[in-house]
Amino acid sequence: MLRRLALGGVLAAAAAIALPAPTAGAAANCLPDGAPLYVDYANSSVLFRDQVFKRPGLILTMDDLPSKRDGDPAASFRAAGAVTTYWDEHMEKIVGTPGSPADPAGIGPEAAQVVADATQSSGCGNPLIALNELIPPGGASASSVARYRSNVLALLQAINAGGARPVLLLPSSTPTGAGPAADFLTQAAAQAQLVVEVYFNNNQLFQQGALLASRNLRIGLRTRIATLEALGVPPSTLGIMLGFQSAPGQAGREGLQPQSSWLEMVKLQELAARTVASDTGIATIWSWGWGTFSNAGSADPDKPAAACVWLWTRDPTLCNAPASYQFNTDLNEGQINLPGGVQCGWDGGSVKVRDLRRLTRALKGDAAQALSGLFERGVVKATVRARSAQITAAEKAIVQKAFKGSSRRYRKALRKAKLARTTARAIIADQIAEQAVAAKVRPQTYPVWLGGQERTALQTTTCLLDQIPTAGHVDWTKAFPFLRVAPAKQKPTPTPTSRRRAT
Repeated sequence: MLRRLALGGVLAAAAAIALPAPTAGAAANCLPDGAPLYVDYANSSVLFRDQVFKRPGLILTMDDLPSKRDGDPAASFRAAGAVTTYWDEHMEKIVGTPGSPADPAGIGPEAAQVVADATQSSGCGNPLIALNELIPPGGASASSVARYRSNVLALLQAINAGGARPVLLLPSSTPTGAGPAADFLTQAAAQAQLVVEVYFNNNQLFQQGALLASRNLRIGLRTRIATLEALGVPPSTLGIMLGFQSAPGQAGREGLQPQSSWLEMVKLQELAARTVASDTGIATIWSWGWGTFSNAGSADPDKPAAACVWLWTRDPTLCNAPASYQFNTDLNEGQINLPGGVQCGWDGGSVKVRDLRRLTRALKGDAAQALSGLFERGVVKATVRARSAQITAAEKAIVQKAFKGSSRRYRKALRKAKLARTTARAIIADQIAEQAVAAKVRPQTYPVWLGGQERTALQTTTCLLDQIPTAGHVDWTKAFPFLRVAPAKQKPTPTPTSRRRAT
């Protein structure tokens, strides 16, 4: 999602960092240890930065350089206890664009100047430099795009050679498919930290409620990270950036009102980012969108409030948001809070981790099918449960028909299928319950009924790692045909009769 001011938009990105130790002579306020590290955008366009971001415990990215007029703004933030890193707003001035790559001869001197500026601005001997940002190919020719990408790699190499640490920001439209784009990202990851912008339409998400909004936020973040991991990029060299911009069409606030609703989504975004970072092991979480620019809608009086809530959700000591703003301060709503041993839970049902593991093993590693089948089981149980006597009778009929009455051969088949008998009986019970439901809901078909029930349940479903089951009928007997239960005999439907009137 390209947002360069020079193009009439607003550019942003984010970075994650597997941080090397500071080099000899580096300032004491270089980046701290730990992960994930939070990095917040605090250029001079952030009109409230002195009030909200000038405090201990923060890592800020900014491009301020000392001057006679302004003094040394970045140093004043460090004096207040913050750590500062460097933000290069216009990487295209060095490497060009996909349609018009720059002369490679100029990249070395330009890189040296960026490193010098970053060192002076950040006060760090081996500064972190966020490069804003990789530009997607657009309609440029393949040869032109190749030259542009070669320039970007040369810039990353030159920054490394200069003793700094580059961070390459990737917009959401960055191609990652097999071929030159994937090769480029793999090479870039060896030279820099890659940070992906993941921006959301918070107005639309808010309408879904806290649970679904949070789930979709996490899934969106996980998907972007997984795409890069699939290329072989380790999560320890990845980061994510969330956007809190207010201009319409930029996947931020998108007109969400009132203020309390927007602050709710700011809170949920931080919680989602924290959970995903913990699950995946990425190194940094960046925030962007606090600046006020000339584009329509960028100015927003609620930005200080949103920034304060962003900080408060992360650590209540960073900003006392509840004392100043009205919003839902519940940090548990919409989050993955499941009892021990539960894989998924929803209103009225759950799937146990133990059952999922057992069925996944029997299904030769197909966890998705196992989870969907167990989800179906849980939904059906809310309507019909097979009785123990029914299960036993059906199991005996299976042994008699499929194994000629031999319990030994039946047990051998279960072992071969890697099924415990309790799991086999549960599969038998599923079929009995399915037949009972089918009879109960006629003339509606079982698949139609099930689809409606599952769609309702999914509205309240939470799963570990957001691995959500897929709605739809799972036929266990395709994998375990010897456990097929004979169809129940249907009672004939009585036909209406009419008495003849006596004559």
